[in-house]
Amino acid sequence: VLDFDSIPTTGRAPATPDEKKRLACESLAITRWLRETCDWSLSAILWTGSKSLHVWFEMPPEDHLKALRESMTALGIDPSLIGRPEHPARLPGMIHEKTGNLSRTLWLQK
Repeated sequence: VLDFDSIPTTGRAPATPDEKKRLACESLAITRWLRETCDWSLSAILWTGSKSLHVWFEMPPEDHLKALRESMTALGIDPSLIGRPEHPARLPGMIHEKTGNLSRTLWLQK
């Protein structure tokens, strides 16, 4: 699970609607790169009900995870979920404790 919390190109957490949109666009661009260029198998994309997206991939090889760990801060990814498939975080339909919004599935592999 990749948890995009900050805007990759600025390193800041989004505060405005435009910044939240920018976070989503940049997160999805990185997701596409991992899927198409690095051949990671995408399983799901979830909106947390607040500002971030959680992107679920099948577990990539350890050398890929190591490379990702080295660049995750620059990519705006929360390091706490990297390589921990037992910790999915923010399942669809959960209420976000700060916003009261429901988390939603945006994309799911068939």
